Amino acid sequence: MKSFTLIRLGTEGSEVAEICEWLTRVGLLESTQTYFDEKIEFAIRRFQQDKGLSVDGIVGPETFRRLEEARWLLGDRVLSYTPGHLIHGDDVASLQRKLNDLGFDSGRVDGIFGIRTFTALQEFQRGIGISPDGICGLEVFKAFARLTRAVTGGNPEELRDSLKHEFKKTGIANKVILIDSEFIERSFKINGAEVNEAEILLDVARRLEGKLLALGTTTLLTKSNDYQDEIERAHYANQSKVDLVISLHLDSLESNFAKGCATFYFGNEPRGTRSVVGGQLAELVQNKLCQLPSIVDCGFHPKTWDLLRLTRMPAVKIALGYITNSEDAINFANQNFRDQVAASISEATKEFFQPTAQ
Repeated sequence: MKSFTLIRLGTEGSEVAEICEWLTRVGLLESTQTYFDEKIEFAIRRFQQDKGLSVDGIVGPETFRRLEEARWLLGDRVLSYTPGHLIHGDDVASLQRKLNDLGFDSGRVDGIFGIRTFTALQEFQRGIGISPDGICGLEVFKAFARLTRAVTGGNPEELRDSLKHEFKKTGIANKVILIDSEFIERSFKINGAEVNEAEILLDVARRLEGKLLALGTTTLLTKSNDYQDEIERAHYANQSKVDLVISLHLDSLESNFAKGCATFYFGNEPRGTRSVVGGQLAELVQNKLCQLPSIVDCGFHPKTWDLLRLTRMPAVKIALGYITNSEDAINFANQNFRDQVAASISEATKEFFQPTAQ
């Protein structure tokens, strides 16, 4: 993965001015400057909150990409499908949302002009009697301006998502599941013993792998040191055509008071888009894990992190606990506890694919 220098409070230079320009374009700043001060940090936090990202006020690779995407509004440029060089942007997300609302299935509203968006746009063009070239240009913009929403009574994207999953609910046997564990080489002293974060996550991942294999699944195991960029890991999941992605993570904070488990799925509440099936899985996982008496329930939440946004199947990211909290860390230093965690996630996964009772 190409190295990226974090842009944060105190940073100075042309990259700060560029970020200010993007923030000004989306209405979060009034002017540009070259010094990253508290005003810019606040604007970045508001942007991250709006986009469903982790809110830290720091411009890392993911926030930077999303700022680039946000500068485009539908109608600013011609949109087309180019395999291997897909167009990203908020204008693409607006196009996808319009197509879905009008009954043309462009798939998940992810802001990426892929093959499903291209096909849906062609179908829309045929429907209104213009050349089905799959290019979103002036004629398409004019057509959108003339049309009102044709679909009522629910979010069509969510309805399709739910229906697609119904066909998958045939039991967990023969499903292909990708287990992703973050590889962070951090060690901590707990009761005089050294605990390594990467080893803990890999151990939980392997225990989960064993339990899922016993249920008849095929499992793939990835580590973030193999695919450091979430985009690469999402691409691998899509290429492998897995049925489910489970990503394991441990949190850390400067404060040692934060503790507990949370589960995340794709969604952006301010934008009105989410994976309804991903939410169902996140709720199942969170409920099963929080039946363990020593886990504090931090809930399940929508996020638009790349691994959740770019995968074409249900995906969850499980923050199992805080390695910087003594109680959570002591739990995860215990092999029996790790096995219980793996068993809980396995049970949730099994229930996720359970056939609907007639």
